[in-house]
Amino acid sequence: RDDAYARSTLPSNRWGLFWDIFKGRFSKLVILNLLMLIFFIPLILVIVFRSLYIQVQSGLMPFASGMGGGFGAIPNLAGLQENVAMSTNLMFGLFIIVACVIAAVGLSGGIYVIRNMVWTEGIFIANDFWRGIKINFVIVMQSTLFYAVGRTIFCP
Repeated sequence: RDDAYARSTLPSNRWGLFWDIFKGRFSKLVILNLLMLIFFIPLILVIVFRSLYIQVQSGLMPFASGMGGGFGAIPNLAGLQENVAMSTNLMFGLFIIVACVIAAVGLSGGIYVIRNMVWTEGIFIANDFWRGIKINFVIVMQSTLFYAVGRTIFCP
């Protein structure tokens, strides 16, 4: 233990504590963010594939008929755009819910490690990350599922 280290020498406000952790444990923060990013890859892929799917569908469907290019006039297009949007949102909404559950695993471990950093406890990134998953997974999963289902229903 270092003689210069004492709780009285720690910063007293939040900004000072943030900069102290940011400067002193930057490499641990980077490793923690990369570890959390692994669990967020499925969510990122679902969002990217959803946007690509929407672009492909808008290019294949005759939404611009009669505009001088593309398909000719097709009389029975009432509701096609809404039908495509609804089916896309339902399909990818289910994938987003599953990807959010996977992201909750990484988020629960990362929150635990960051909390221990702020409380100036000694941390080992990998051990504390998995311990945080065991302790916090149910709580984080509940809030993540609430967000994912709400986002799927109310914000297509």
